[in-house]
Amino acid sequence: MSFFSDLFSFLFALLNPTSTPLPQDIDSISTSFLDHDSPISRFWGQTFLKENIPFIDIPDLNIQSVYYYRWSSIQRHLRYTTAGSGYILTEFCQPVGYAQAFNTIDAAAGHQIDEARWLRSNFYTDDYIQIYTRGPGNSTQYTHWILDALFRRSQVNGDSQFAADQLSDMVRLFEEWAYTFDPTVGLYYFTPNFDAQEFSLPGFVVAPPSDPSSNHQLTLDGPNTYRPSHNAYMVANAFAISTIATQAGNADIASQYSQVSNDIAAAMYTHLWDPLQQFFVDVIRDNNPNLTRLSGREEVGLYPFCFGIGLDPSYTNPAAQSLFDTQGFMTTYAPTTLEVRNHTYSEILGCDIPDSSLTAEQYVQYLSIYASTQQKDGQPYVAESHSPVENAWTADSTNHSEHYDHSTNNDDVITGLLGSGLTVFADGTQIYQGTSPSATIGLPATYSIPEATPINIAANPIGINAPDSYPLASATYTYSTDDPYKAIDGYLFYDAVPDNRWTNYQSPSPNDTLIVTFPRLRKASSVTLALYYDISRNGSVDLPSRIEIYGSSGLISTISSGFLANDKNTFSFPEVETDVIAVNLFNNGNFYVGICELEVWTDPVTGPEYFAVDTFLTDAKVVNDVTSTATSNGAVVGGLSAESLVAFSGVQSDDVGTKVLGLCYSNNGTDTVSIDVRINQVRQGSLSLGPTGGSYESVTLNVELSRGSNFVTLVGGSNGILLETLNIS
Repeated sequence: MSFFSDLFSFLFALLNPTSTPLPQDIDSISTSFLDHDSPISRFWGQTFLKENIPFIDIPDLNIQSVYYYRWSSIQRHLRYTTAGSGYILTEFCQPVGYAQAFNTIDAAAGHQIDEARWLRSNFYTDDYIQIYTRGPGNSTQYTHWILDALFRRSQVNGDSQFAADQLSDMVRLFEEWAYTFDPTVGLYYFTPNFDAQEFSLPGFVVAPPSDPSSNHQLTLDGPNTYRPSHNAYMVANAFAISTIATQAGNADIASQYSQVSNDIAAAMYTHLWDPLQQFFVDVIRDNNPNLTRLSGREEVGLYPFCFGIGLDPSYTNPAAQSLFDTQGFMTTYAPTTLEVRNHTYSEILGCDIPDSSLTAEQYVQYLSIYASTQQKDGQPYVAESHSPVENAWTADSTNHSEHYDHSTNNDDVITGLLGSGLTVFADGTQIYQGTSPSATIGLPATYSIPEATPINIAANPIGINAPDSYPLASATYTYSTDDPYKAIDGYLFYDAVPDNRWTNYQSPSPNDTLIVTFPRLRKASSVTLALYYDISRNGSVDLPSRIEIYGSSGLISTISSGFLANDKNTFSFPEVETDVIAVNLFNNGNFYVGICELEVWTDPVTGPEYFAVDTFLTDAKVVNDVTSTATSNGAVVGGLSAESLVAFSGVQSDDVGTKVLGLCYSNNGTDTVSIDVRINQVRQGSLSLGPTGGSYESVTLNVELSRGSNFVTLVGGSNGILLETLNIS
């Protein structure tokens, strides 16, 4: 019986290798009548684009070319973090010092979720949303509308259950902003720099740059200010909580946050709408007891309209007129961040596109201006900021600003430009056509329950700065400006600059090997290589002539043809158990070889047992203990201190409720050590790890898990503690 079981397991693995995750129902018959090749022919990573993006065909080729470029840019910013945490979206392709967990910056997250919600694969936004709702993402660094974007994303993919599962987390994230709420005014306040606008009008008012005695940092940051933007986000976030609570059947939360949303909006009309300027304006908080409104119309005064505030014509008409006034916001690369007529305009430059209340013709006009702004050297391009009057990017530093991702574009095209009319095809047959702004359409019952998304066990987001962290990366030769860890850091783009790859450029050998080592034996049935190629760019890195894949038991597979340049290549083989994957790439003639990313996709760990060595470690490390039997090599987590974090992610629960968390550990010391347990960033208790004399024992704690994927973080420890496994029952 065991023979047949093993045989069927072998055949199943051979015929169904675990590889890079695909969009749900990718093999199902779908309607396709547009050209899916020509619009993306100039971009790299075409496999991703073909599988995921909505294709369009519109008369304005400028808007259309920028649309497809922006999808290629989104692809650059999708970063795989760790197995269990999955994907995030970055604001900068390269890491920046002020970014938070995994290079996330919450200021851009609302834009990014709004854009990525149109991707066919749900797991990209599922993962990214949960980095904030349950994971280590910092949601109070900058102002944002993440909760609103979460709700509107559910309106696109119809997954109201996922949204409902985040409800308690949404409430927690909203209430984390309580420290910036002024109950006497009914509004939130924050410094404009951390409302994602440095050098704002409030900063220039309190610390004029022309005054030598001014505090430059205050000019940059601005003072605490009640802003139309921040408060509009909070109105929208509260409304999202209320709406999702209604869908989830939680009437109390729905009522509470509906009232919160209405109250903030009412305070905005009272304090931030200026009837003389006919605009929502900033009100500086400090040293302003009368709440005097600033004199000056800023682009942030348009933001309330984006979130459903002030849509009565008495508010929208003057705002819309200002967008087409050459002394207002209208310039060659409009809109400006401050009206041209303002006396500080020449010192505050920048532009963005609002989603104000415009006619269809006006909307197309501004979208066309926006597309013309997103250019460089005759090609679509985005950097950090653009001059409103010159065809020049004012912040565009090398290996930093390229393809900057802190704005929406494709969501504007889909919901604003294409949203005025809708034709729906199902399985090749037209089932609806109309011009109403919304419609309920009956679709054939073809939806299937999504399968568990594979995990990439090769990813190591910190290896380049922590080279002893697992998985390890090494190579027989590496060019001086490259790094083996750049091939497993989760960043994937094929540009010469910004750069992120491993190559053997200038190697004296005709072939070189990239090696990834896991902390324990893992099952693998495929390896995915994103192969770098720059010959067409006058470079020296070509596709390999041959690839050999090795595991800990020797050669697994040899591949000699069919390689895709600047794209993912997945090579499947019968399942093996290995603690190392080595890819030996042979040069093609006098050229060299390169890998932008190496991925090893496996089935996700669904419990009840989770290995400590698979976690994301801070101030801790993988060690080997011969007395441990959890893994074949005795791999456990040690080197703990009071500041240590052992972060388990992807801990699954089928429902909401109490579970028993068990931790298997060893304590060689004489003292009992307490370790805090955080579930989805909330402390739920502690575990007392008593002395064990070097043997492994278990301690338990009752915890509350949320439905779906959970983050379990163990905080603390001491040098004598070794952690083996976590069990959920």
